[in-house]
Amino acid sequence: MIANLLYEPGSSRRGFMITQFQYLRHAALSFLGRGTLIVALICMVYTTAFDAVVSPHLCFGHWDNILMEENAANVGSILAFRPNATSMLFDNTAVIGSWIATNSSNTMASYEQYNRIVNNVTLAMPHAGITAAAKDPKNEIVQSAEFGNVGEYSLKASVVSSAVNVLCANVNEIEIAPLIYVTWPYATILISKDKPAQKLALADYANDVQLLPGESYLNSTVVDDIFEWGLKYHRQPPVFPMFPIEYNSIANVMMSNSDAIYLLIKASDALTSDYTLCKLTSVPGSPTSRNFDGKNIGWDWVVSLSLNTEPTSANSSTSRMLANLISTNTSPRNSALNPSMPSISEALAVMAGNTLLLSKIDAGFYHSWPSQNTSLEPRSYHQLWQGVFYLVPFLVFVTNVFCLVYLLLLAGLVTDYSKPQNLFALAVNNPPSGSMSGSCGAGPEGGQLSVDWHVKQDVSGHFYIQEGRGAELQMQGERFGMRNRSRTLNSKSSYSALSSKRSSIL
Repeated sequence: MIANLLYEPGSSRRGFMITQFQYLRHAALSFLGRGTLIVALICMVYTTAFDAVVSPHLCFGHWDNILMEENAANVGSILAFRPNATSMLFDNTAVIGSWIATNSSNTMASYEQYNRIVNNVTLAMPHAGITAAAKDPKNEIVQSAEFGNVGEYSLKASVVSSAVNVLCANVNEIEIAPLIYVTWPYATILISKDKPAQKLALADYANDVQLLPGESYLNSTVVDDIFEWGLKYHRQPPVFPMFPIEYNSIANVMMSNSDAIYLLIKASDALTSDYTLCKLTSVPGSPTSRNFDGKNIGWDWVVSLSLNTEPTSANSSTSRMLANLISTNTSPRNSALNPSMPSISEALAVMAGNTLLLSKIDAGFYHSWPSQNTSLEPRSYHQLWQGVFYLVPFLVFVTNVFCLVYLLLLAGLVTDYSKPQNLFALAVNNPPSGSMSGSCGAGPEGGQLSVDWHVKQDVSGHFYIQEGRGAELQMQGERFGMRNRSRTLNSKSSYSALSSKRSSIL
């Protein structure tokens, strides 16, 4: 039928199916028409379907528990809701720490207990060995390099993390004087040339720090219970050579049997006359003391960050930044953490966090266990909408098989009368048809599209087109309408457009 001929270009030009939509119901009546429509639809979604099946997209899978072997913001005054510490590992791996033991970080409650600003925070950093273990071939984890550096995975491990506690408290000059060497009787004192009022200590002042006869610990202070010094806690207090000037800090890591790093910092003289004493220690149960709190590493960390600016009063930018973070409020109501900036304890913890992270490179997960239970969520190739698009290649396969069988059963070349040149030659040598009456101006419509046609050959060898059986009965109900349409074709029809006179450049 004619509708089938019209849909021959539809398989290659999908826009034809939209502009000539009225032919759909006629073409779908025959086997050939339905096959042509299916082929046209397959052509439209062929590229999309095979892209979804052959070139899938990355997405995360499900968490799986595995046994992994080690390699030998809502910002407020509550610490748990404040920004986490960040660091960088190997210059290409972002690491985010976590605030822990937040129940001891309430500065308002501490002020009511000690009648001073006490800022106590604890920061835990992930174990750096997780990265090395994840890349170890023995754990058989698919790496992103195997996917052209576009794949990724998430890994959760229950391992001991490095953690540091930073405790800072405001003290006045009288309260901290027992721990300042230049205030001691018989201390060797130098006078600063630039600041005559400032007393300086000798570089070897530590040689003069001796216990009094019959004493096991150095001088006591009013903050012994806050920093856990003395006989009760079996810990010696630090001794600083002198008072730091404003925006400067003095460090102490040389006390015997000490497990902490101490800093004495002075904020702006215009804001407060008090000093701030800070202690950095490893958290009990964390294996950090073997790495971070060693005296050599601790001192290198202090020097690299320019935290020991005395006796030269170097005015380090790091010390000045820390001094600006000191809270100088003197009432419980105003002692809460500043919601718009970090506290000095948070800043020191973050600064120490990267050292914590680096200290655990190539370190074991546990002291004796060679492996650790972990959870792995790989991100690998998964086919989105794959099940839906499998229908397309299936139909392509079925169509190809059908065409192959057809060619095997009916081998040889035939004339394709659906080609315009062949159909035109056949039509001009054919007598007029009553079934197509009235269609010469604007093309066939309605029942004319459903008339079946056959190519015949007479005894003389002449080929012609013959209407199928039942064509006359099928067309009777539409003859009057076609004649009337042929008389009332408007000026915008295809026939009018072709028959109108117009200029030509030929």
